[in-house]
Amino acid sequence: MKKPLALSLLVLASACRSDSIVPIDCPEIARPGISLIALDRATAEPVRVKGTLVVREGSFAETATNAPPVELTFYAAYERPGTYTVTLEIPGYETWRLDGVVVNANKCSVNTVPLAAQISKSG
Repeated sequence: MKKPLALSLLVLASACRSDSIVPIDCPEIARPGISLIALDRATAEPVRVKGTLVVREGSFAETATNAPPVELTFYAAYERPGTYTVTLEIPGYETWRLDGVVVNANKCSVNTVPLAAQISKSG
């Protein structure tokens, strides 16, 4: 009775050898760790004004801008996992900030964290 169990374990062990691992086919495209769209708090419509997004983690800082009217979304932290403070400044609106935004890595890249910043007009 013990021989079939031992044979099964041997087959299972040989299936786990390192030369039987299939490589992961990762796309050759850089992915942002953070994507952000700014929404007007009063109208819930996308803000169509050029702004500046800053993401920080320790001594690392990256600045990104949008390009209205074509591109309203901000993208930052490409291929960089970490925990970020995200700050958004758009002329005519109050500054928006979010701490503790966690970007995780996966087998090939990072998992993009989509954010929607509801911002109020200043003044």
